[in-house]
Amino acid sequence: GVDIRPFSGPDWLLLGDMARTHLALSFYEAAAAGRICLVAWKQRQAVGYIWFSPAVEVQHESYDLQLPPYTNYIWQIEVVRHERRHGVAAALLSRGLRLSRDEGFQRSWMMVHPKKVGSLRSIPRVAPARVLGTVARIKVLSWMRSWYRSLNAPVSIELTLPR
Repeated sequence: GVDIRPFSGPDWLLLGDMARTHLALSFYEAAAAGRICLVAWKQRQAVGYIWFSPAVEVQHESYDLQLPPYTNYIWQIEVVRHERRHGVAAALLSRGLRLSRDEGFQRSWMMVHPKKVGSLRSIPRVAPARVLGTVARIKVLSWMRSWYRSLNAPVSIELTLPR
């Protein structure tokens, strides 16, 4: 009962509470930059979305991560609360991965917070998955520094805080 199709705006507020006014500008910019948004619709109401991008961009993620050339990035996935645990996220992810494969991508990368147990359980049901590394962040007032560390990388980090 869910119809999944690409959505490029321009009225991002059609996504309801999932794209509050402050997100609508970010979504508009992401679509203009070439990111792909798929939206799950149920009876003319948006119940979930997922974004795909061929690059990790600092203006959206606040960290820089070079992806292999055959890889795309799953930027965000959101499902309205009353539709969670009904397979909407898995359907969005599955459809997006098929589209990615059709575009020539062989792999997709996704950042998932370790406390998002539902996501960590559902992702391997859709496609084989493995943990490649971690993203760490330090925030001091309005200054923030983020970095990616591969599981195979040495454990040495140097930070210079602004004065």
